[in-house]
Amino acid sequence: MVFVFTFGWIIQLFSYIPKFPELSNLKQLELVLNGSSGRSLLECTSLLKASPSLYRFVLKFVELDESKQEKLKVKVRIAKCPHRCLKVVELVGFVGCRNDIELALYVLKNAVSLEKIIIDPRSVYATGMQWDCGDPRDPEVKLAARARAKQLETRLPPGVELVIL
Repeated sequence: MVFVFTFGWIIQLFSYIPKFPELSNLKQLELVLNGSSGRSLLECTSLLKASPSLYRFVLKFVELDESKQEKLKVKVRIAKCPHRCLKVVELVGFVGCRNDIELALYVLKNAVSLEKIIIDPRSVYATGMQWDCGDPRDPEVKLAARARAKQLETRLPPGVELVIL
């Protein structure tokens, strides 16, 4: 079963629903989050905690903007728990700002069975579709995002593969 959340305001939703009911049969989850609010992406960890059987997690960032990170002052209750089944994590729309780096580091620390983390700096539509007619994001921005993603290599647990697209 795959759940796809595509609401632009979904990050705020996590602060209103700090504890989700257990989704014990959920194996794959795809979230499309609008990062223009400047709120922490770590707020979505409560949904990961509620999904003990989650195998694959795809997070697509729409409008993740490094300039908004200066305003990031929201206290986040991070769901601290080992994600024992999570093996593949994909971060699409990654720019390498504090917000998405924090989430990547959270996954590397808590996904104890992680095999692969995929970092994709390409833009996505709000619908989750990747640009098929060329990426409007500045090539220098994508190069910088790839360079920041490469810095995660030093934080990889043994046996985890980092794929940067």
